Amino acid sequence: MPLDSRAAEAFHEMVFRTRDAEWISGAAANLALRVAFDDLRFRFPEFPAVVSGTVEGETLSRGSATRIEPERGELRVHLDGITPDLMLLVERFNRSNSAPTRSACLVLADGTEVTARIGHFVKYGGSSCVIRFLDWEVKRSEPVCWTAPVKRGSLRRTQGNLLIHERKSEGIRSSLTNLLLRGNYTWSLVGKDDEAFAIVETGGVPLQRRSLVADFCALELAFGQHLGIEWLTGVDADGNPVAWSGTSGLDDPGEKQAREPPIPVGDEPVGSWLPEFFAQAARALADDDATAWVFYNAYMDSLSEHLDGSYLKLQVALEALSSPYARGGQPQLVKDRDEWNAWVDEHADAIRSHAAGAGDSEKLLSKVKAAANRPTTDTVERAFATLALTLPPEASTEIRQRNVSAHRFLMNKPDADRDLLRDWNRVRMIRALLVAVFAKSIGYSGPIGGWERDALGGPRPAPWYPAADADRKHRLFGYRRMDAADGPSE
Repeated sequence: MPLDSRAAEAFHEMVFRTRDAEWISGAAANLALRVAFDDLRFRFPEFPAVVSGTVEGETLSRGSATRIEPERGELRVHLDGITPDLMLLVERFNRSNSAPTRSACLVLADGTEVTARIGHFVKYGGSSCVIRFLDWEVKRSEPVCWTAPVKRGSLRRTQGNLLIHERKSEGIRSSLTNLLLRGNYTWSLVGKDDEAFAIVETGGVPLQRRSLVADFCALELAFGQHLGIEWLTGVDADGNPVAWSGTSGLDDPGEKQAREPPIPVGDEPVGSWLPEFFAQAARALADDDATAWVFYNAYMDSLSEHLDGSYLKLQVALEALSSPYARGGQPQLVKDRDEWNAWVDEHADAIRSHAAGAGDSEKLLSKVKAAANRPTTDTVERAFATLALTLPPEASTEIRQRNVSAHRFLMNKPDADRDLLRDWNRVRMIRALLVAVFAKSIGYSGPIGGWERDALGGPRPAPWYPAADADRKHRLFGYRRMDAADGPSE
């Protein structure tokens, strides 16, 4: 090998730790290399005309012309020159105002099938109509993996665990702004400039919508950002496109959103904990764990909701996630509830005498009995104690502001001035507490982000959250290809 090549190899070894990588081969590896170094991209193809099909339980006859195109995750099928019988069907459906619930299927002139979990007519005029497909798939053969650009995805500040490496006679190229994530499926995320491209391995097994959506939601959580996949291209073992799919739940929200990762993902010394967080979150979401979906919805809503709405949702979600861990210990403020109720009944006449109006006496009596219950703000403190977490004093003070938000919707008292910097920091504080409870519930053992910011505006690791083995060395995976003279390409 020439001297300059050896020098280049030494430089790449120093920067990219190529000797530490666990090299992986296969269809996903080859596809990732082509995306990273060959600028491989897939376009949505043109399809032949529809020859038959079933929509809303009715059989379709062939139209004279057809256009099939994706639109924000859905598939729109434009049929021209439709028959009078079909036109009557479309008119009847539009007059019924019924919610679409039935699956649909179309067969194209080349034998390709277009299937959807839900298909219905949305528009018609003259001799034309449009069919809307939700959770759709066009398949010529079973792919081994799926790929798509991830809207709003960027791996610039993410510490990658996937090295993509190429060595040829003309030079060496390497990239470490990539991730290998293992949830319900194995995901390779290839970072290129401000873009990210997803490769989802299925091993030739049909793609399951529930598992895919759970993984994607876990990906959004790990990034702390709303993402989007409009549609995916399925490829065979040789990298040829053989299928296309769109799934509701992956579509782009269409607005600029904040990015607030729940765990440190930048160049902090803790290393890349994102793969572990993703894996644990994906499994919880796929299991239809109610608390996992409460966390997902509250966390992601808080990134796009206005200030007061974010605060209220996070406070309510924090209490909901804490409740299962707060059932131990003393559940009430009195020693014995029966004795308390008996004491209240004994003094019932005196208590009723303080009622403001004739209809308020029984309400007042019930309120006095209910005074034995612990306030809901104790729920979080008891949950933290159960989970062996230390609640910082300022956080303990903040969770007690829940009632102000719950009763006014606004997070501040009437006589308090709005301070945006202070109030957004209060939102981040409750969000970090929510992450702490969720992380414990799914078995995540790494660090989480606190409410303090680093120099680039990202979350610093929360010093009050105990991360197990925070300085451990994380695994590094790799995809590579080389000239035949230099060795194997895997």
